[in-house]
Amino acid sequence: MALFGLTTLSSWKHSVLLALLSLLILHKAALPALAQYGEDDDYPAFDEDDYDDEADDAEDDKDVIILTEDNFATVIEKAPFVLVEFYAPWCGHCKQLAPEYAQAATEIKEYDETIVIAKLDATVHGEVAQQFDVEGYPTLKWFKNGEVSEYDGGRTAADIVAWVKRKTGPASRLVEFVADLEKYTKDEEVVVLAYLSGLEGAEFDAYMAVAGDNADVVFVHTVTAEVAAVHALKVSSAIMLKEFDGGNVPLEGALEEEAFGAFVGKNKLPLVIPFNEKNADRIFGSGIASQVLLFYSGDDAEEVLSTARAVAPQFTGECIFVSVDTDTEEVQSVLEYFGVEAGKVEPVQLMGFVVKDEEGIKYEYTDEYTVEAVVAYTKKLVAGELTPYFKSEDIPEKNDGPVLTVVGKTFDAVVNDATKDVMLEIYAPWCGHCKQLAPIYKKLGKRFKDVESVVIAQMDGTANEHPSLTTVVEGFPTVLFYPAQHKEDGPLKVEGERTLKELAKFIKENADIPYEIPSKKKETKDEL
Repeated sequence: MALFGLTTLSSWKHSVLLALLSLLILHKAALPALAQYGEDDDYPAFDEDDYDDEADDAEDDKDVIILTEDNFATVIEKAPFVLVEFYAPWCGHCKQLAPEYAQAATEIKEYDETIVIAKLDATVHGEVAQQFDVEGYPTLKWFKNGEVSEYDGGRTAADIVAWVKRKTGPASRLVEFVADLEKYTKDEEVVVLAYLSGLEGAEFDAYMAVAGDNADVVFVHTVTAEVAAVHALKVSSAIMLKEFDGGNVPLEGALEEEAFGAFVGKNKLPLVIPFNEKNADRIFGSGIASQVLLFYSGDDAEEVLSTARAVAPQFTGECIFVSVDTDTEEVQSVLEYFGVEAGKVEPVQLMGFVVKDEEGIKYEYTDEYTVEAVVAYTKKLVAGELTPYFKSEDIPEKNDGPVLTVVGKTFDAVVNDATKDVMLEIYAPWCGHCKQLAPIYKKLGKRFKDVESVVIAQMDGTANEHPSLTTVVEGFPTVLFYPAQHKEDGPLKVEGERTLKELAKFIKENADIPYEIPSKKKETKDEL
């Protein structure tokens, strides 16, 4: 299982793709570096802020059930509802989640003692984690009567509690009195009220199915004319109650599952939704695959958002417009993923983004920021007529070290050179395992420096991309080998021990071009 030999890319992507993708995109798990490296090592020095050996404070998680390989099956079998966090003790995001998760466990226990909030150390009980396809930390899974599904809620105590209540309680509340309508809808951002013909039958089932699929919206229903009259509803109709984008929206047409579901999905989000932790799950849980991201500085908000609001209504239900204030701390992982530099958006940098087959595809925008230009761009984005964008650092001015630096712009010229056998390490600056490998990999570069047919190279996988790597790189570090005469077959994955001896042996066994490593010259006294 690759999970414990590298920092998984999916864990990094999760913070981006749920927080703006998700693939991401993806949580950046800061693994402990096993060594410190100096300026001569060509890797960023380990920052102790990236990893804390001990949690700052021991969290009171008395209401969180500790799972192991021995009791996991029993707990899942006996409890009707179980939320499980798969974590690693060294994971920074797990530590951030810990107090929120503990608080949520206490609140949920007070709400309903039959609901279990639990956690399992995946580094100790790896077989259980592997059984449930855990690829990054923290990963939360929801078990209902033993059946597993993904947790797609937020990461605050309030978010967790609200999500669990929605999953365990009724998807929609029955409102029998006018006074209850205000009680159930007060302070809620989005509420759907339906006036049903009865509490059973096809209409009721269709309504409840849609309510169950939209955990981020409050649903209430009534069969009482007095309640329905508050919003002038007729039987078998519904209305979405909201204060943004012009206010309430009535359902047009019949209350059937497909049409009603489309109505909710189309109208529950603001035309332009700010990116933040609260909204991330709403964006990526909307079912709308296309997004236009507007990166701007807070000082330019009005200019940027007014144009976006003029465009967005034309694409309701087809594309989500997401505003990203680059001055806020919580968007830094998103900026990194899209290659946007804070302070260099004047007044806006626009990027298109489409989630397809669980992968995020980026699309660059290069036109002037006008209503007409953004409309034309978004039409092409939704229609799938744009060319994907892959980010790249600038080509380095100096690149003569033992390990050659590859960037997105030089990938084909270096890696796909048919006259070279190429070993490529794809790393992340914050990855502890990458830093552990760094001195070994540098020695490997020195060993092959005078071998003309072999290239030892590395690429920062967080700052550079290439279309051929989309499904190949699953974690950091990933080491690939490209035989000179078989580039079209794709790379070989270098697995096993990452020692100098084993890496050199792998090259020897898989290189297409025969070579000899020049013997080392012994230093004479005169050379000393």
